[in-house]
Amino acid sequence: MVYVLKIRGKEFLAAPGDKIKVPFIEGLSVGEKFVVENALVFDEEPEIRTSNVETLVEGSGKERTVIAFKYRPKKGYRNKKGNRQKFTLLRVSKI
Repeated sequence: MVYVLKIRGKEFLAAPGDKIKVPFIEGLSVGEKFVVENALVFDEEPEIRTSNVETLVEGSGKERTVIAFKYRPKKGYRNKKGNRQKFTLLRVSKI
């Protein structure tokens, strides 16, 4: 069974027991349960159905730094910015 989970405007493919890294969700602590409603379930049957999927919060943190570097040749313009996006780590537990 494969689930398509829609969390914060993004879709993730997951199976029971998988860990997924999603955009940061405020107010969740480690060990807390988070329910994803109306997840699409792809089964061996040719039909698609929806279900609620229960996930467990395993942690949160920041991604690696992504550097945006701009420059104009021969003009002395250089601009360097970095960003570390926050994420929440979820484990799919049950339907």
